[in-house]
Order: sequence, then C-alpha cells, then structure tokens
Amino acid sequence: MSISSLDSGVLLLARGDEILTEQVAGVADRSTGVHCAPGTRFQIASISKQMAAAAVLLLAERGALSLSDPVVRWLPGPPPEWSGITLHHLLTHTSGLGHWEQYPAVDLADPAEPDDLLGLFAAVPPLFRPGAGWHYSSPGYVLLARTVERAADRPYAEFLAEEVFAPLGMTGSFAGAGDGRPDVAVGHEGGRPVPSWDLATVSMGAGDVWCTGTDLLTWLGRAGAGCSPRPR
Repeated sequence: MSISSLDSGVLLLARGDEILTEQVAGVADRSTGVHCAPGTRFQIASISKQMAAAAVLLLAERGALSLSDPVVRWLPGPPPEWSGITLHHLLTHTSGLGHWEQYPAVDLADPAEPDDLLGLFAAVPPLFRPGAGWHYSSPGYVLLARTVERAADRPYAEFLAEEVFAPLGMTGSFAGAGDGRPDVAVGHEGGRPVPSWDLATVSMGAGDVWCTGTDLLTWLGRAGAGCSPRPR
C-alpha cells in the first residue's frame, strides 16, 4: 500500500501498537509549495462528530448533563417542535432533524452567529417525531456542541483541547478554523487552492476538527479499545 506520486497526504497503517507503514507525500499548499510532513494537520470533516460525542459522554459521566435531557434545556429559544428531542436522539441521528440539504438558508461557506444559525435550523420542521426514524444530521451535532459549551461553561474548542485532546496526547489536534495556524493543509480542487468551510461556527461539532495522521491513529486506537479520557 502506498500513496501515488499524484497524491498528497500522510499514510499510516498499524496493527495494534505496531506501525506497519508510514508514508508522507505531496504538498500541503500548492500556492506556496510547502510539502506535507508528519506534523501536517488535515481537516477530518465528519470524523469530528466522534469527538463531539466523546465530549457529551464525558459531561454525562461527570453529571453535568444527562443523555435523556431534552435539548430545549440547553439551547436558547428552541421551537416547540424540538420539545421531545433528547441529547440521545441527537447523538444517534434519530432526532428528526435533517442534514444540510434540508436547510437551504444555511451557507456552509459563510460565517454565522451561533444563535442565528440555530434560528435557521428552527425554521425548518423536523422530518419526523423524535425516535420515529433515522436521518443523518450534521445540524444535530452542531446542537450538541452548543450543549457542551453551555454545560461546561466554556467554548467548545477549548473543552476539546483541554478535556479530550490533551489527556490523549493529541498535541497536533484542534477544533475550529485553520486560518493563521501553522502546519495546516490547504484544500485543493482541480489543483487549485480552495477556502475551507467556516468550521468555527457553521460546522462546530459536526466537522470542525483538524488532526495529524499520528493523532488520528491515536484517537482510533483509543476508541477501538473502548478507552476515553480520564474523568475529573
């Protein structure tokens, strides 16, 4: 297994604690010619939802919230249609909330104030009553990230950094926008650099984490072993 000469990225293959293959190839930013390196940080998109779920479960373990809590307990001005939605429904994509295509007023490339974003979600009726079906929902995970902020009384990115990444030794990982940070890979389409989504607001909790290859391998290894950061 290898990265072709036309590709860019980091490849790590492990069995247990043994690294079988480690390769780095290509450039992280074609406009500057900066090459990929073991410490290059990549957007991991919806894998970020695993970290959001871990944050919610940590707070549940500490008694700061309950998975049976109605989401309306944690969000400002929720619509009546959300009254039966629990945090467990959001975690399991059974809340009735839709995915991005159900919310055409949301522009993924445009920054949004958190409460304004919630208003755009609230303007669209749920697809079904909570627990009556399954529908993949990134907006549901945005609501979970907002819940983490309120239950923990600190910014979501800060909570992940201090309570999830640091205990696991994931020193190259962070949540939020990559602008101005070192060692971040620039997105490309057709060989041209493209801007990232506004991960700090629109996709907070749903697709806002950046990781190195090593950190992601650490995360997958701990998740596969059923381990979690030590509760306080």
